[in-house]
Amino acid sequence: ILPALGSKRVKDVDSSDVAALLARIRAETPKGVEANRVRAVISRLYSKGALWGFCPPGMNPALGQVRAEEQKRDRHLSDDELVALGVALRHLEPTAPGRERPPKSLSPEDTYALAAIRLILLTGMRKSEIIGQRGKDKSTGKSYEIIPALRRDAIELAKGCGNIAIASFANLKVISDWLVTQDLNIVILCSGWKNTFSLEDTLCAGALTELLELSGHFNKICDSSTASLSLWQLSKNNLIETAQLASHYKRLATLGLHADLKFCFQINSSQAVPIWDGSAFEDVSKF
Repeated sequence: ILPALGSKRVKDVDSSDVAALLARIRAETPKGVEANRVRAVISRLYSKGALWGFCPPGMNPALGQVRAEEQKRDRHLSDDELVALGVALRHLEPTAPGRERPPKSLSPEDTYALAAIRLILLTGMRKSEIIGQRGKDKSTGKSYEIIPALRRDAIELAKGCGNIAIASFANLKVISDWLVTQDLNIVILCSGWKNTFSLEDTLCAGALTELLELSGHFNKICDSSTASLSLWQLSKNNLIETAQLASHYKRLATLGLHADLKFCFQINSSQAVPIWDGSAFEDVSKF
């Protein structure tokens, strides 16, 4: 703004000056974001300027300027970038009590800040969705972190198709039992990684397929179910060893999330049955 308009008096800037500036920015940065931010700043400057007596009330050369159509960014960190980030996060962790910090190490960062960054990487949540989001379990009164919105392509794809239940290795048995009580056809939809095949998701799908078939209420009708079941039956006696071959397992291990990975592969460690109600997940296991 300053290079283009800084030499002019506030009252001498007119709509054509702002239009020319915005046109140049749109040509240089076609995504439209910067042009819209500049337009908003100029508008705000003149609103405050009128309030403070620097320009006549109602004078605002940004008013009426057409907003640029913004193009959303769709970029994921590459595997190399994730590895580098994982190394950096571990380097910034506080030194354990009784241990000496290496002399060339950077100053440690707050443990909660590092955990928040890892949570963003795992869930795709925004920073504002993480900071200060807390709730209380109605039955125990204990506090827990709330994830207000899961922006997963699989959930978006499944919306409008009936109840959406979230299955994992941790709740396989209770999810299987709940599905039996619904007496409906079932589609097992793997969330994947960047809309591509995921080894650990397919293993979990195979495990759930096995339980549903053993219940006597379901029959698989597609090759994907057969493939996932076969993979599970070949791998269930050495599940961790097989999961360690997965690219996403390696990414999370690089981020130092070994305890989280170990927890995720504990079979039937949870009694939760999370069901999507259209805006959030609700545990229906107690109802």
